Amino acid sequence: MALNLSHFKGFTIDDYPMLTEWLHRYNRTFARFYESPLRLMHQPHVFKWGIVEDCLCIIKKRSIMGTPVCYLIIPPIGDKWVEVMLMFAQESITTLLSDEENRDEWETIPDKGNAEYVYRLDAFSDRYGVNKNQLRRPCNHALRQIESGAIDIRLYRGGVEGEVIDSACLLTRRWLKQRDKKAWKQTFFVENFNAVARHAPDNHLAVFIMQGDRCLGYLITERTANGIINNTACVDYEDNIVKEPTLILLHYAAKRWADDGEHSGTPVNRGAAVRGAGSIKAKEKLRPIGAKQMHKLVVEKLTKEKYESFWLPPPSPVEWL
Repeated sequence: MALNLSHFKGFTIDDYPMLTEWLHRYNRTFARFYESPLRLMHQPHVFKWGIVEDCLCIIKKRSIMGTPVCYLIIPPIGDKWVEVMLMFAQESITTLLSDEENRDEWETIPDKGNAEYVYRLDAFSDRYGVNKNQLRRPCNHALRQIESGAIDIRLYRGGVEGEVIDSACLLTRRWLKQRDKKAWKQTFFVENFNAVARHAPDNHLAVFIMQGDRCLGYLITERTANGIINNTACVDYEDNIVKEPTLILLHYAAKRWADDGEHSGTPVNRGAAVRGAGSIKAKEKLRPIGAKQMHKLVVEKLTKEKYESFWLPPPSPVEWL
């Protein structure tokens, strides 16, 4: 029987309780970047979910210049995850696997440029620890600015004021313009933080650097069953009185997680270095536990015709009168 995915649909904010319940069953040592509910909700036209053989399956579905892109962003979640994953592979749908999940009996290849950088929480929370040379001076400078009233560091587990969100949205648009970068629903993460955080405030933390009513930078983080994900960050690189604002955001977020009882060794996933050599250098400089390479199952090429057939509604049964 041909694979039919027409019942798959995009995530909404209201799906948060269901999604997090499933993701808590994804029992791995390190959090995967796409365990973030907020990130999966960001593009409902791209990330589709459905239940197959009692497993939650999350597919990334796109067509780039007519070429289909279709794969499981994380392995199926459920008791039969291997069987379901291999069933998808038979239909030319691959799965993105971490080092932890990859097995010798499967034919896989590294997913080029996709290694997720994972750190201990105290790499950022302890400014006198392994990253003391990177953190100490910027943190001391920021502390003096806070004491003088020049800036304010605001931390939220929900209930971010509208004026802070509006200022952060302006910063996001300015940041993207500085980088000559486009993004789908560019302000989605900051605009929807409150709506997601209300479901589980203890699992969400947003940090904002404010200069009066102007946002100079922000970081949105999430806690999963197996770590913390630094979901999205944005800083003003061209007009900022704060030295190394990214480091300040990392430090204050990690310190708050630690102050609230998170273990110093909790893994923090900052995602892949997607902006080339400079991004790799910046992430490696902060002493990660490692860059966790992603792999893909080797499958036959997915044709456009087969890809399109997955999403067609099944034919209605014929009723004889």
